[in-house]
Amino acid sequence: YQSSPLTMQTAQILAIIGASLSIFGCSCIILSWFAIQDLRSFPFKLITLMSVTELIVSLCVFGARSTGVACWILGAVTNYFELATMMWISIISYNVHLVIVRRTTVQKYESYCHTIAWGIPLLLSIPCAAYNAFGRSDIWCWIEDEYTWLRLTFYYGPWALVIFFNLAVLCNVIRNTIHENV
Repeated sequence: YQSSPLTMQTAQILAIIGASLSIFGCSCIILSWFAIQDLRSFPFKLITLMSVTELIVSLCVFGARSTGVACWILGAVTNYFELATMMWISIISYNVHLVIVRRTTVQKYESYCHTIAWGIPLLLSIPCAAYNAFGRSDIWCWIEDEYTWLRLTFYYGPWALVIFFNLAVLCNVIRNTIHENV
């Protein structure tokens, strides 16, 4: 399927608008972490770390017209930080579970959280780099269209697992909350 130039231009404009809003929101969260002492709790730290990863992804949108090595680098950075965002979302989800169900937090496992959030994206990005798969992908720099199997295996597959994990955690939190209130 080949998109028309008008469709591509519209998608680029929408991506820039979305990225701009994301940059604003992430910046507010990050600045709040530094400016407001009372917000420096562990749960807000997790949200701030997720905001840092998403801020970087959003900034990469502005390099969408890049080509060559610049596009390869942007594609790799985008992929890595999208996956890191996914990991921080799961860690936040699991922290909610621990707070509500187990009455504890993952704070004592913070080093493991960093290992998961930064290490797994690196491991998932290495095969894409090894195949030299980063480059132009429609309106931005990411995993090139011809490497669909890499997208499915090392991006969409992990996203699906994260969605199922987070749904399971949510269901467990809801079930536990309902049983406590009965």
